[in-house]
Amino acid sequence: MSDNQPDQLDQFTTVLNGMQDGAVANLSIKDTLDFVGPHERNAVLARFCTKVKYNTHIDIEGTDSLEVSRAYYYGYITLDELNLLMYHDGEQGNYRSSVSVLEDVCDKLTQLNFQIVFKRRNKYKYYIRALRLPPGE
Repeated sequence: MSDNQPDQLDQFTTVLNGMQDGAVANLSIKDTLDFVGPHERNAVLARFCTKVKYNTHIDIEGTDSLEVSRAYYYGYITLDELNLLMYHDGEQGNYRSSVSVLEDVCDKLTQLNFQIVFKRRNKYKYYIRALRLPPGE
């Protein structure tokens, strides 16, 4: 567990507690899940998803560990670059607490009754847009 992980989780909890369920249209979370510990990651994603109005979108961006590993394996990046991409955000001195891959996040969104509208990888990031479906759809 990184030193910043409890602080990050507290910040996310504060933000989520201040939002009403179903009150937000077109929520965008960029790299947020990367800074939540692996044991809390799914619960935090599920909490974010409850905040999205039905028939609106959630956009998620994160570091794709498969793509970073693949780039290292094929010699496109060095071990130092891999470590920076996987563990350090480079902007605020924070350290990632967990990683995922595009397919895993899509699967979790589908389980939470979201329809994947758009997904792609670009370099070492994944981008997902998912539509929150009303219950029963």
